[in-house]
Amino acid sequence: MNEKGEGGIVPGCGCSKQLVDEIVYELNLRKDGRGKIAQMRQQKYMLDRISKLAVQLPLLLKKIGAQYPPSDATLQRLFGEHVPLMRSLAEVAKLEQLPEFGSNQYEDVTCCLESLCCVRKVLELAPDEGILTTKQFITGSVVTSRVPYANIASVDVVRSCGCLALLQAGELTKPPGQPHKPLQPGCGCSGALVDMIRGDLQARVDVRGNLGQIRQLEKMMGKFDDFAAEVPLMLDKLGADAAFPPSQQTMQRVYGSQSLPQAAFATPHEVPSQNFASLDFNVRNEFLNCCCLAVTCGLAGCTSHTATLEAEQMTTRVSNNCTTSIDRQPYAQLRAVDEELCCFCCHSVNGMIPGWCGDVPKLHAIAGELQARKVGRGNIAQLRNQERTP
Repeated sequence: MNEKGEGGIVPGCGCSKQLVDEIVYELNLRKDGRGKIAQMRQQKYMLDRISKLAVQLPLLLKKIGAQYPPSDATLQRLFGEHVPLMRSLAEVAKLEQLPEFGSNQYEDVTCCLESLCCVRKVLELAPDEGILTTKQFITGSVVTSRVPYANIASVDVVRSCGCLALLQAGELTKPPGQPHKPLQPGCGCSGALVDMIRGDLQARVDVRGNLGQIRQLEKMMGKFDDFAAEVPLMLDKLGADAAFPPSQQTMQRVYGSQSLPQAAFATPHEVPSQNFASLDFNVRNEFLNCCCLAVTCGLAGCTSHTATLEAEQMTTRVSNNCTTSIDRQPYAQLRAVDEELCCFCCHSVNGMIPGWCGDVPKLHAIAGELQARKVGRGNIAQLRNQERTP
């Protein structure tokens, strides 16, 4: 099914349960084996292998008697102007284990209104994906939605009227092509349960989602940089040609007529990803704020609307006396930075219209920061890190 709700497979007259179960089983196998879950598992495997080498190479350095860290003269002779960071061997060999998650099941996350319609919802947080099962006892229908954590852009709690709380969790609560159905257990006042689910789900999204992927890639690149600093020292100690790229004579002697062209040794993307400081922007639209005050006769109070550009995500907070909502969007889930002009005077960036008709200098600043973070911390950064991985 696409984002418009079109498609889906209904074999025969719709009663071919065995065939549907077989298709679902095969699709889940392929999703787990060739999709984002498989990508995360492969990265974890690579990081484990690289971490093992990071422990073994320093042992080889010491065994052959190579000086580490080397003298300044050796660094200049081997690396010239591009002297790498020489971390201590304790830092080089440090192993960082990723958190492992089991399965947590929340037996009943059904809203009281849904219960009146004989509907029951069960949420299971598996190691790699969230599973939401909706059962309709009158019709006997069962809908199971399995969403990898990498597909969940944000996990947010929306509060209103003092005690009401509901959970929004990307594709888990809004499947493509379907209306948004946030989780609101019980009568809607189960704030403690909603916060518990949010904390559990957010921890898994941070580690097993897009943020976790780019962090793993950066750890791998850090290990490769250590290898690039250690291997020339070992070659130099053994009397081998430590220059990179090797001289033509060395390449001819080692590789023969199949020697690689010099272009093959070029390193793409010297800075594949970047780190950013946190920035706060007031993006309240004054026209909407006045409308809210007028409609509620001032009871809502002035609305606060801020956008915080954090290191890994943009957090948007909207609050007044009646409601509070927090929306988190990782830069890896940021598809585009759109600047729009409407009616010749109304400016906006990704739906944000600060001031009365859009504060143009502020919007340009927000757009520039978002674009830089999308490139430096989003999918582009992931791709560049992968291209730098040998």
